[in-house]
Amino acid sequence: MRAFFALSFSSLALCATLSGCTINATLRDPQITYDEGVALVKRGKYRQGVEKLSQTIVKTPDFAEAYVNRGIAYAGLEKHDLAIADFTEALTLVPAIPEAYYNRGNSYLQLDEVDKAIADYSRVIALNPAHAEAHGNRAMMRLQQGDEAGAIADLEQAVKLFTLERRKRPAVRARKELDKLRPSPTAESEQPEAEPAESAEPEESAQDS
Repeated sequence: MRAFFALSFSSLALCATLSGCTINATLRDPQITYDEGVALVKRGKYRQGVEKLSQTIVKTPDFAEAYVNRGIAYAGLEKHDLAIADFTEALTLVPAIPEAYYNRGNSYLQLDEVDKAIADYSRVIALNPAHAEAHGNRAMMRLQQGDEAGAIADLEQAVKLFTLERRKRPAVRARKELDKLRPSPTAESEQPEAEPAESAEPEESAQDS
């Protein structure tokens, strides 16, 4: 089962996790290796990305974003157990990374663990209510579980957020899914009204014959 919307990258600067924001000589190489790894993953070169990000993690094992992006690379290689392990490690280091929850939810989805996927998408939305992809993916999972009202609410929010972000393609995609669930007012108004039943003709009495 594939996620409805794509992976979400985490590419925060190295200094966002380590103490202080001065990249000295001992940290410069991990920063460069990290940037190279993220670039490789974004280009779909997942195996090379794993190698670079693993080098970063060896040198800076408390760098949560490196785990997130290596997890994305593992997911790209269909190694979802390893991906989930990396996303979970990132959340152990920094418990409030929306991208870690979002991508872990996507990997749970690939393993058909729908309840865990929904739980992670819900955590993303709690941390960042404007995360359009999380609303979209949770909508499709809610629909699968028979929660049509919840799916409609999430799709409405996804359409609104994608539109505000001027992301036309995903907005159109979410709108199409929403229209499948919720008939438009125009369609309802165009339905023909039922014709009134014809009244029965009065029977002739025996005296009239």
